[in-house]
Amino acid sequence: MPRSYYADEDQAAETFSLVDATISELEHALSAGWITSVDLVARYLRRISVYDAAGLNLSAIPILNPTVFDEAAASDARRAAGLPARPLEGIPYLVKDSIKVKGMTVASGSPAFENLVATEDAACVQVLREAGAVLLGRTNMPAMAYGGMQRGSYGRAESPYNQEYLTAAYASGSSNGSATATTANFCAFSLGSETVSSGRSPASNNSIIAYTPSKGLLPLRGVWPLYPTCDVLVPHTRTMSDLFKVLDVLAVVDKTPIGDFWNEQKIVPLPSVETIRPRLFDELKEGSALHGKRIGVPSMYIGGKDPLPDKVCTRPSVLKLWERTKDALEACGATVVEVDFPMVATYEAKASLGELVSVKDLPEDWHSVERCQLVAHSWDDFLAANGQSGLDSLACVDPETIFPLAPGSLRGTPDAANQLRWHEMVEYPKNKPDSIFEIPNLERAIKALENARKETFEQWMDSQGLDVVVFPANGDIGRADADVDPEASLYAWKNGVKYSNGNREIRHLGIPTVSVPMGVMEDTNMPVNLTFAGKAYDDTKLLRYAYAFEEFTHYRQVPPRVPGLDSDVVLTIGNQQSSSVQGQVELPGVTITEQSKCIKDSTVYVEVKGNLPCSRDAQLKQLLDGNGWSLTATYPVSARDGTWSRWTSPALVQTIVVIVAHTNTGQTAASLIHYLIDALKGDVHDSHTLLYLLAYIRKERLYHILDHCQNLFVQVLFL
Repeated sequence: MPRSYYADEDQAAETFSLVDATISELEHALSAGWITSVDLVARYLRRISVYDAAGLNLSAIPILNPTVFDEAAASDARRAAGLPARPLEGIPYLVKDSIKVKGMTVASGSPAFENLVATEDAACVQVLREAGAVLLGRTNMPAMAYGGMQRGSYGRAESPYNQEYLTAAYASGSSNGSATATTANFCAFSLGSETVSSGRSPASNNSIIAYTPSKGLLPLRGVWPLYPTCDVLVPHTRTMSDLFKVLDVLAVVDKTPIGDFWNEQKIVPLPSVETIRPRLFDELKEGSALHGKRIGVPSMYIGGKDPLPDKVCTRPSVLKLWERTKDALEACGATVVEVDFPMVATYEAKASLGELVSVKDLPEDWHSVERCQLVAHSWDDFLAANGQSGLDSLACVDPETIFPLAPGSLRGTPDAANQLRWHEMVEYPKNKPDSIFEIPNLERAIKALENARKETFEQWMDSQGLDVVVFPANGDIGRADADVDPEASLYAWKNGVKYSNGNREIRHLGIPTVSVPMGVMEDTNMPVNLTFAGKAYDDTKLLRYAYAFEEFTHYRQVPPRVPGLDSDVVLTIGNQQSSSVQGQVELPGVTITEQSKCIKDSTVYVEVKGNLPCSRDAQLKQLLDGNGWSLTATYPVSARDGTWSRWTSPALVQTIVVIVAHTNTGQTAASLIHYLIDALKGDVHDSHTLLYLLAYIRKERLYHILDHCQNLFVQVLFL
């Protein structure tokens, strides 16, 4: 295990750490019996407790899967029964809040849909479940993926690299929770999505891999749409090898692509994923893939000639990283040439005049249709397919609740023509056509967008003799206070900062990309990625190039704000655990027996008590009060907390109790309890209080966990 971080290098041969562990390493640890899936889940939950729900309050994961330990135990039971391991057996992952998981809410970060419960799994979740992957929970995002770092129902994720900067582009980074959780080692991998740059920009700000596929290659059934002509599923991983593992499972044909725009449409023929993908994606691991290739880098993204009035803003430290990257590409045997970028120059030619999309033969009103009727139709279809009474149509929704801004938030400087028209959208279902493909001028628009990609990008690549185009993923990164500080907001909306480079045209025209770590800026300590872009359905070439670059450079850096914990270290010698079999170990349960709260001098004081029954064969050191437990917490309520309480992670109103028990025979069981302290809501400006208890019951040792959550102090009173 040469890649993994070890808490003690002297013990490297005897320990294995979760920090930046690859999927292959986790699979080996599981198959070797060093750890069970139940224990692996518990250790990831410990990291989530220390850094996400408490401590730094990264708020990447607002919702945990209540059946996560059941799924992990089922995976362990398969191993114990001697059944062959499935492709992602026992591997914990996360999904964006816009992705359906049967029985869980699928709010897409919007107050309008907080009570919408998925009636089935999204196609991507379905295939991951069949592959043995274990769902940990759901990641944060702005309402309806409409934007980047605006606060949605569950607030927003924060940077694990530098708290002064955003974890994604402000105007387009809605998969901010997915990328933050992946880089912070809260999971093995995560699923995001992208409509403009919502998958790429948070990947770049978090030094992880993002793959935005050609249209139709990854299934979108069961994923809330935004702009159906642009949307793609985006896997987030820490390495290219991990991405290949995930793509082996995800890159399949969905035989019932209901609501998957590109796989339902018959306007333009698309190749099947079966004709594009390799048998196994590991076949793309070719370290010499860049040798002899001609690479174009657009001048506008490296401080050179920029033909547009709205110049790309590029930070000097990004340019310095590019120079190092250029040397690395050339060391890989590639020729790097500076080029113009007619695709962007053409698409944005009239942007300064208010015409945001300049595409030949595109219907004159298409941009308006795409931001009202097309969105409304796809949302109404999504709700109808889910079929929840009272929320089965967009017409049921109060438009004011779809995308409200948090109190005090600045609107920034978005293009007026780019705004969604909420009130019109809610009225649209009353007179909508039967099919989204009956929207006037849809066929003409689709053909125009396809032709624009071929003429302004693919034919241009051929004319320049280019194998691939690369550029820094972002020109710079906005500051964390861009939502409240006018100066920071103005900068966050600049070209090169508000979106990932390539802006709206990359997704609108259907250009596949792979984003790979390029290093960390020396002045901000924030990462930036390198984007590989190519012709539609040349995805496997891009994946080869990206793998070769990563293999040569290894520029990813672990975020310094979320270091390894003692519970991240797994013994590999003398620690052959038996996989748990559900029922052989009685799962410890937690019962809340008493709670009290008082408010004095703008401080909330909380005490909670409960019981912890345990089976006889699971050894547990005697606790204070027999098998009882208690905790106390205080939380000073500031003016900002009172104002913003609605816009912070709901983890701040939960008691989360995780208990892991190991028997003398090495079997493992666990339980997860969410306890919402409703008595705390509605008082002190609806301020949220987090109570967090994480107990590891391991053989005869009981670990005490003392966590600090900003001004909230939680003490677990175990003796």
